[in-house]
Amino acid sequence: MAVALFIACGSNAGQQIPVSAGQPVLVGRTSRSDYAFPGDTYLSGVHFEIACNEGECAVRDLGSSNGTFLNGARLGQDSVAVKDGDQISAGEMTLVGNRGMSD
Repeated sequence: MAVALFIACGSNAGQQIPVSAGQPVLVGRTSRSDYAFPGDTYLSGVHFEIACNEGECAVRDLGSSNGTFLNGARLGQDSVAVKDGDQISAGEMTLVGNRGMSD
C-alpha cells in the first residue's frame, strides 16, 4: 500500500511525505528522522513514525515533548490506524493521509 502524507498547514505546507509498505518513516526536527523539518521548533528530534503494510497504515508518537495528534486526539506510543483523510498534527504541521492507490 502506497500512502502520501500531504502537509496541509504550517511552514512546510504543500510538501508531501511518501510512505511505502514495509518501510516505516520517521518524522522530526533532526537528521535522525527520515523527513526532517529543522525550522519547526515544536517538533522533537524524532517526533513520530508512520508505517504501512499491505492492508493498513498506523502512526505512533515516539515520546515527543509536544505530542502527536490524530484527528485532535493525543496519541501514545502505541500504533493507531490511519485512514484516508485523517489528520495528523505534530509541531506546527497538520498532515493529511491519502492512499496512492484505491482498494
